[in-house]
Amino acid sequence: MTISRETFDPTKRYKRLRFHEDRDLLDSELNEAQEIGLYERQQLFDVLFAQGAIIDGLATTVDGAVVTVASGRVYVDGHMETVPGATLIFDPEKTTGEDRIWLDVLRMTVDAVRDPVLVNPLTGEPTAEREQWVVSLQARDTAHDPLPMGALGRTTVALHTFDRTTGVVTPITAGALGTDDKARLNAHLGHGGVAQHPVATSTEAGFMSPADKVALVNHLGVGGSQHPVATSETAGFLSPADKTKLDGIQAGAKAGGRFATLVVAAVNASAASKAAADYICDGVDDQTELNAARTALQALGGGKLVLTEGTFTLSNTLKLCSNLLIEGQGQATVLKVSVPQTFNWGMLTTSDSVDPNPKNITIRDLAFDGSRPALPPNSNGASAIHFGGIDGGLLENLDAAHFQYAGTAIYVAGCTNVIVRNCRSHDNDGCGIMLHSACRHCVVEGNVFYRNGIHGISLAIACDCAIMNNMCWNNGQAADNSYANIYVGHDIAWCNLQGNTCRYHDTAVRPKAGIEIVNGTNTIKNLVTNNDLLNGGVTPFLNNDPETVTAAGNRVGSC
Repeated sequence: MTISRETFDPTKRYKRLRFHEDRDLLDSELNEAQEIGLYERQQLFDVLFAQGAIIDGLATTVDGAVVTVASGRVYVDGHMETVPGATLIFDPEKTTGEDRIWLDVLRMTVDAVRDPVLVNPLTGEPTAEREQWVVSLQARDTAHDPLPMGALGRTTVALHTFDRTTGVVTPITAGALGTDDKARLNAHLGHGGVAQHPVATSTEAGFMSPADKVALVNHLGVGGSQHPVATSETAGFLSPADKTKLDGIQAGAKAGGRFATLVVAAVNASAASKAAADYICDGVDDQTELNAARTALQALGGGKLVLTEGTFTLSNTLKLCSNLLIEGQGQATVLKVSVPQTFNWGMLTTSDSVDPNPKNITIRDLAFDGSRPALPPNSNGASAIHFGGIDGGLLENLDAAHFQYAGTAIYVAGCTNVIVRNCRSHDNDGCGIMLHSACRHCVVEGNVFYRNGIHGISLAIACDCAIMNNMCWNNGQAADNSYANIYVGHDIAWCNLQGNTCRYHDTAVRPKAGIEIVNGTNTIKNLVTNNDLLNGGVTPFLNNDPETVTAAGNRVGSC
């Protein structure tokens, strides 16, 4: 069943459709009539309510890193949606900054397969499809998560901020003003509605008195005199000279440089990026400048290392330290293995002992190129990232490709509390990602792994980890029917595999399985449920472990 075309165009300003008895009636016209009505209604409601305005409910209670949100109603995309309550868990280690509570609205297509009522009772043929909105609260922005099967799209809106220092949850968008609120506003009454706010004093909040207003206009202090120009010892007003420095026009403006933030520019970065950089690479052995910047930040106890747009060519590793954030400019920032290549660890690694106990490392918004096939065959055992022994890490919005020989693109070994999300790992000789050597409490979520030589996701020696909502397709390209899209090896215990999608298609070299679980030593009590393994491999679900908990909901088979 198909829709012939979409004809609604708000720029044409059509207000209604007029049907004629002697003219054909098309499905596109019926759909356009609905769209005109929805558009006109939203134009009116958008004047009254902001996107994400809380109409009622959604009260919050906080217990440490856990926020419980009551049910309520929210205005979104022209509709007043009822939102079910939820309990959201945030990072318990985070004690500063803020998080957000997000509304996730999935627009799902419902047909006669999902709702048997949607058929012609006389012929049994399917009738019109319905659009259903599935609304939920989330602890992160899911805008870039893969859409589930049958979804037309999604809308995400931030509803609350969660201050991790104070534990206070605050709505972001104001809702409708009630009649009681309007009356209190007109009378300048306080929240209790008992009395008008008094004039403010040094110990009590209130309205500004006329005398205070005159003092403010004249820039007078408490003693009745005007504030002087500030000095390094005395508070006061900002002088014109200091304002010039603050704007960065004079050299004195930097006064020691940006605290805990350094910028490294690529050889082919723009002139503006190079002018703002602390280090500029020459395109040869660029790890030299990168490691110099990391050393400077490490001396401060950590900080932010910003990489500009352009290509950074590495002949050896960038060594990682604790409390380090490395941030690029997305696909515009490429870290490339040099030819010839002389190292076998990760391009970014914790395995060179600059920090014996690495923790709290974040890497995001970068692309990695392993230089296959420019390198000679079997010459490159490097990974894009080698996380070893880290406590607390985040890999986010990364793209890793073309790592050859044993080149598992993302290698996480002996780590705890590491999150890998919204990454792509593809066209590598090894695995897309490997969790190994006693990893614990790690999360791999919302990533895409495809066309890798060995497994898409490989687990070996790990426990209490979550592998959720990943897309794995056409992995195992090294040999037909030998490697899985997702592989659960020996010594894997109490792990959770949910919501993953595994596929293979249009290839003569087939993955052995969508998910393969071996009957290895200490591979026990793993939960595998709600995975879509249709055409996931020669055997969609290959479970050789009698202690694996396989709940209902996995889809298997072929098409």
